[in-house]
Amino acid sequence: MNICRRLLWAVVWTVVPQAAAAWLATTPALAGITYDMVNVGNPGNANDTTGYGAVNYLYSIGKYDVTIGQYTAFLNAVAATDTYALYNASMATDLNVAGISRSGSSGSFRYSVITDGGSSANRPITYVHWLNAARFANWMSNGQPTGAQSSTTTENGAYDLTHGSYAKNSTNPNTGAAPTFFVPTENEWYKAAYYSPIKGGVGSPGYWSFATQSNSAPGNQVGGTANQANYATGSGYSVTQSPTFSASQNYLTDVGAFSGSASYYGTFDQSGNVAQWNDLSGAGNIKGFRGGSWNNNSSGLLSSSVREAGIYVGSGDGTARVGIRLAGQYIAPVPEIDTNGLTHVIALLAGALGFLERRRLRRCHPSMG
Repeated sequence: MNICRRLLWAVVWTVVPQAAAAWLATTPALAGITYDMVNVGNPGNANDTTGYGAVNYLYSIGKYDVTIGQYTAFLNAVAATDTYALYNASMATDLNVAGISRSGSSGSFRYSVITDGGSSANRPITYVHWLNAARFANWMSNGQPTGAQSSTTTENGAYDLTHGSYAKNSTNPNTGAAPTFFVPTENEWYKAAYYSPIKGGVGSPGYWSFATQSNSAPGNQVGGTANQANYATGSGYSVTQSPTFSASQNYLTDVGAFSGSASYYGTFDQSGNVAQWNDLSGAGNIKGFRGGSWNNNSSGLLSSSVREAGIYVGSGDGTARVGIRLAGQYIAPVPEIDTNGLTHVIALLAGALGFLERRRLRRCHPSMG
């Protein structure tokens, strides 16, 4: 009897902690920001007719653009003294895309999300140049630390920004592992936006013209209708549905607001809202951005649209139409836990232990039961 009881307890103490650990692995961290990623599979795909899109490995990419709320958390973590100009005053003053306000003085700066025609928290960040994107990627790869802008927070990690060369690190010196977040190469960005392994049916891959799984220009109505995006059609801007421009009007939509218009891999807003920085080859100082924005017409959203490219590192090319989307390592699927089944197993084990304990007590005390 004692052997049976010990075996049952051994099962309990083995199964329950392992199940709890597996459940926790699927639960977002309680602190810091959560940045949703989707996997991009089908390695070895060919380039599009434009010459872009071929990627021969698995990776992940942001489901959404980095938001104003997420970038505000980043600033509050590392920009009390904003050594490397992560904050741009236009984030507060350009009401088309605001934003973030800053208070206090250097050494004690604090940052807050602005209410601009509603909360700005879930709209994409803008007025970020490529170095801002790289520093945000470093911070994410380093585990979202708090402190001055240094080699362990923003200046090294996915990219070593301390020597004037901005190629991606193969190993994050702060973790000893490959960077977990980085700015996508142009091909990584392009594939996630336009490629589908079943565009022409099973076994017939191809590329869409727009990142909404369509070759037809999208509409611009917010909601769950397919093939919609935040850009300016002939009838007007998406937010206002009016062709009249106003300097005091917010024109950004919340990330994912066009819920019926994902790419094949499940990304949103790779056509419209704001364009996003990419790392053209991943190897040099020449960077670019793609995707079109709220003030583009449909030609700016096309996969064949002339890519923006130039030596943007350290320049003032953070504008009201460019934001950030990170890429990352492929995320291995976590086996699903049947919580109902686990509950039943634990109940059965507890019942068996109770039965054995009652048998033991009756043997010791015959008057019981």
